[in-house]
Amino acid sequence: MAKKIKLLMFVPYSIHPMNAAPAIRAYKLYHALKKIVDVTLISRPSYNFMPNYSKIGYLNFLLSLFGQMSSEIIQLIKKNKIDYVYIEAFGAPLHSFDYVFLNALKKRDIPIFPFIMDTYWKYPEIFKRNAQSDKYCQMEYGWYLKNATALLFPSETMANTVNFPEKFALPPAGDPSRCLNQKLPDNKNITYMGEISPAMGIDILMKSIEIVIKKQPDAQFTIVGHENKELMVKCKNKNYITFMINKTYKDIPNILSDTYATIIPRQVNPYNDFAMPVKLLDYMSSGRPVITTNCHETARFIQENNCGIITEDNPNSIAKGILKLLENRDLAEIYGKNAFLAIKNKHSWKHRAEELVKIMEKY
Repeated sequence: MAKKIKLLMFVPYSIHPMNAAPAIRAYKLYHALKKIVDVTLISRPSYNFMPNYSKIGYLNFLLSLFGQMSSEIIQLIKKNKIDYVYIEAFGAPLHSFDYVFLNALKKRDIPIFPFIMDTYWKYPEIFKRNAQSDKYCQMEYGWYLKNATALLFPSETMANTVNFPEKFALPPAGDPSRCLNQKLPDNKNITYMGEISPAMGIDILMKSIEIVIKKQPDAQFTIVGHENKELMVKCKNKNYITFMINKTYKDIPNILSDTYATIIPRQVNPYNDFAMPVKLLDYMSSGRPVITTNCHETARFIQENNCGIITEDNPNSIAKGILKLLENRDLAEIYGKNAFLAIKNKHSWKHRAEELVKIMEKY
């Protein structure tokens, strides 16, 4: 791949701190792209990192920053120093000044490749609607449908839900350098990372835990995510459950190094069927076997890489999957090794960056 390619990467939110999947994805992909193309990153600053600004001051800062940024981008466009544009879409609402330079790019016929990370507004039966958020998302979505060269999605299943002539899957990836120890620890610790809410299957998991403990009393469960006081109160006397609250991306390798197996207990529905959780690749990067419910894309990925157990989305089935790994260390070790090698050999951020460049070079 030629280093002469000049890529503009637009991330309409802050990539620091890396406390959510979109920021992790953008940060990792940017640094992988830097090694193979000439990439210019445009990313919005975080209000949390600017404590001296009021909200009005922050808005004024953004407007001032946009004036400088817009001038520099226009100069790049005029000098033909942008070959392609990659956009991490829907991580935050676009502002009117974002559309100014996007329209300028389109006017110059520069190929534009938005990554459509979400289409949640299409599933009102699953997600609570927010009229203002829906308005912004649909406006942005409409712009991409009209102006994009090709659309990128986390999975083929998600791409198939969108009527657009040019579309590709660009799943999340992993980082094998984050594996601190490929050897499974001498414990029975099962780790869940993510949102501690029913939407992510935490209720199903809690019921599964009780079934497992009856048969494996020395099993331990670690739940990593944002605080859920109600659940923590319910579990305060359950010494086999540990909550790790508000941990950062930097903490994850240490947590997973002390983990025997990992779990994704999501409920099966049309939305979760096309999802590809970034945490799945983090689990695999650490060389840990994965227990997941049979959401289509996640289950397919696990099966293709022979790195875990697929269950139904109910407590008994999930408990059965957990027990199978707890009772068969050899199998757990095989799955963990396969997980790590899958990331190292074909699913690292380096591989994803190369895939993205190959897609863009088609146009």
